[in-house]
Amino acid sequence: MIAGELVAFSTSARSDGAAEAARLRLTRWLLEGGAQLRDGAHRGGVAGSLDASGDAVYVYPEITGYFLQYLAWHAARGTATPAMSEQACAAQRWLRMWIERTDPPQTRVYLRSPVPDWRNESLFCFDVAMVARGVASATRMGLIDADPALVDALEHRLASMVHDDGMFLARPDTVSARRLPERWSTRRGGFLAKAAAGILSAADTLPRLRTLRPAARATLAASLAHAARDRHDETHPALYAIEGAIGAHAHHTMPSTIAPFSAQVQAMLAEHAVRGRLWESRAAAGAYRLDIVAQAIRAAALLRLGDAVDSTAATSLRTMSETLVWHIDSRGALPFSPDAHPRQYSVWAAMFAEQALSVATRSADDAMLATLTTYLV
Repeated sequence: MIAGELVAFSTSARSDGAAEAARLRLTRWLLEGGAQLRDGAHRGGVAGSLDASGDAVYVYPEITGYFLQYLAWHAARGTATPAMSEQACAAQRWLRMWIERTDPPQTRVYLRSPVPDWRNESLFCFDVAMVARGVASATRMGLIDADPALVDALEHRLASMVHDDGMFLARPDTVSARRLPERWSTRRGGFLAKAAAGILSAADTLPRLRTLRPAARATLAASLAHAARDRHDETHPALYAIEGAIGAHAHHTMPSTIAPFSAQVQAMLAEHAVRGRLWESRAAAGAYRLDIVAQAIRAAALLRLGDAVDSTAATSLRTMSETLVWHIDSRGALPFSPDAHPRQYSVWAAMFAEQALSVATRSADDAMLATLTTYLV
């Protein structure tokens, strides 16, 4: 079970207020800095990334779902504003337009000239699940009234991805595998635990999704068993699996699954957290990504690793928090990878980082941790 003491991972940042100041900059950038489009044909949609000039590169349904979850997290904390409700309503309107606009709906909607992108060859269970979870969370927190047509469309798309074995596929099997690369996101794996947990949570609020519960429960159980036995080599989906375990525990779905995932987080920190960096893959290092740095901090906090980690891991966590603070610029934007040029500023990394910095300085008995467990972006 989740238990124990939480270490304040970023003591030095907390003492001078740098972490809190950086977190507030992230909030302003996410809410006011162009992450959500304010006009044009895609008004209300949320970008995946912004370029160095602050312009959205593409609108991302998955991240629009994350944004609704992020707004619900603010509402659950008591920090929502009337403007957030307006933003949530605009996001939901865009999502309905998106899901009705093309068949299948595009995974990434590019705003300039068309960009060849294999992701738009298919729709993905994970992305649709994150949209459903965001709509449900924003509805639960009173930010929106769920659009019945959107919810019906989400249910239809998710139902089309239930295989003959009663579990979700990563994508519809009507898409030729030859058109898609062999990647973790195109095949089943532990990461689907987050999608399945999100669908179960959404079904508690949106009755139309309750038909999906058997498939979600079966997928959750299988994904967690797979992830506990054979962790993803890539850090990002491995952390998605861990977030699925945290979500399952929060909803009393899989109460015995936490221990192996606590061990996995500790192993990540021991294996390849170096000077505040957490590498993309344990097998081949890969890119230096700040989204996974923030994910690992959140996971460690919510799993209450605290004193259970050794001194090396504790140092890694502290340094990782300081790394996030260091890379948040004066506007509040956070690059996807500090090593990449030209810079791309990631909206989902910023949401992950704000949540990470919010819990990195909280005591073990703070209600913030329970709130974050329920509204983890």
